Amino acid sequence: MLLGLIRLKHPANEILRGMRLFLFHELFHISQQMAVPLSDGISQFPEVIAAVDRDADLFALIAECEYTSIHFASNVKDYPSFLTSLMEISINSIWSFLSTSSSNRIERRRFERILSSFALLNLITKSSENLTDYLRLFITSAIVNVKGPRQYLRNDRVIFDLNFPADDIFIAVYHNYELQWFSSNHNTTGSDLVKYLKLKEFEKFKETINRIFSTMKY
Repeated sequence: MLLGLIRLKHPANEILRGMRLFLFHELFHISQQMAVPLSDGISQFPEVIAAVDRDADLFALIAECEYTSIHFASNVKDYPSFLTSLMEISINSIWSFLSTSSSNRIERRRFERILSSFALLNLITKSSENLTDYLRLFITSAIVNVKGPRQYLRNDRVIFDLNFPADDIFIAVYHNYELQWFSSNHNTTGSDLVKYLKLKEFEKFKETINRIFSTMKY
């Protein structure tokens, strides 16, 4: 993860913050006995592990917010902006794990976790700057599923084959009791996402998903 964050050329303080977010996330998993043999095979329960990851991400964001407020209070000018910046760093941290992985495949759960983070960030930018609204979005989060790339099992994990042509890629987002569908927007398609994911071009991937999600309802 550290090498991945460095390759993204982020400032040292953001790299350290990303590492703390990762540690807080893992500490939450340890409290759930996710670090012991009991967790073996948990990847066979994708909906459960996705929910666990969402809660771990929320715990990490709150813990980092509290840590920074205590030790680097001057860095927290207002909580909404700070939480947004933490969300962006969290996305970068998740993406950084791709730096050492294969360009030909990605675990479906990881791909959908990246997309759900971008969906949440998009919803946050559309909300008011009221801290209560921000926290409500973090707590309710957004459930994201992807249909399109060919998938197969590898070590009991569902894998997307990024080499398989996927002309029709659909993204389903469920949030605030509403189901929304996305496939293309502003001359951008879901296939572009797979292309930039395969090439590991973060900025182009980010621009593409933000264009696709630009019509998302708050």
